[in-house]
Amino acid sequence: MVLIDTSPDLRTQALREQIHWVDFVLFTHPHADHIHGVDDLRNFNYLMARSIPCYGNTWSLDTLKNRFDYIFKETQTGGGKPMLTLNPIKKRIKIKGIAVQPLELIHGRLPVLGFRINDIAYITDCSYIPDRTFRYLKGLNVLVLDCLRPAPHTTHLNVESALVLAKKIGAKKTYFTHMGHEIEYKKFARSLPRNMYPAYDGLVVTV
Repeated sequence: MVLIDTSPDLRTQALREQIHWVDFVLFTHPHADHIHGVDDLRNFNYLMARSIPCYGNTWSLDTLKNRFDYIFKETQTGGGKPMLTLNPIKKRIKIKGIAVQPLELIHGRLPVLGFRINDIAYITDCSYIPDRTFRYLKGLNVLVLDCLRPAPHTTHLNVESALVLAKKIGAKKTYFTHMGHEIEYKKFARSLPRNMYPAYDGLVVTV
């Protein structure tokens, strides 16, 4: 089980989807809506009886250590807090037989990460994809792509820019995520080209 980010409602999501095991965590960036469920990883520590490897860029890992310093201080060892092993990721690595390629992205003016996991790419909270990143987006079976709203936004892709990028990348299937309430789901779904879909909570994709 690969977990991308630890949202504030991680516990609720894990219970709903009956997730009992997390092999490792990939952090895209350290904004509150992506990391503030990190304490709930302790439940997986209890079930697995081991530390959980976590990967991200320097900004994400440093923010985790500062914002949740109690996790990483040598206090309460043995209980009452998550057991996490932080690892910087800058290039393609294999974790438990799974190929993980970090994808450099821009979120407004901030350097964030997406991830290619085997032939699936996950790109959220993104306003721009640098040219150097596109070489890692070839031959995808599935692309999950940021798509906040119809109107332009300074830190996220809007509908128009997301569609342009989805067509350029050319994955076999594209799912749009991080959608706001300005997008009317059914109308948006009907308007999309073939093999492009709006995602939803609890979506399961078989590859």
